[in-house]
Amino acid sequence: MLAVQPVAKGKLLALASVELVLDGVPLVLHGVQVLRLKHPVTGEEATGVDLPRYRAPDGSWRQAIELPPEVRRPVGDAVLEHCCVLGITQRRQPAA
Repeated sequence: MLAVQPVAKGKLLALASVELVLDGVPLVLHGVQVLRLKHPVTGEEATGVDLPRYRAPDGSWRQAIELPPEVRRPVGDAVLEHCCVLGITQRRQPAA
């Protein structure tokens, strides 16, 4: 399952809900963020995915869940691909 809701407020482009099935147990992550970012090296505009966050008692934002890279990357790729299909983002064109 993958659902994406466009938001378009500041850096936040959309919020997604993603179902992960780990060892046969379905888990749903709500609040996966699709963000407009600047590439740290080139400064070019890019789109990224961040896991859900919550505001801690001290006022800082903390990640609500941690996923290993071998799970996090495919989740982010799937969310970005779905955003491209919906027209929320565009695929990066290869350099000529």
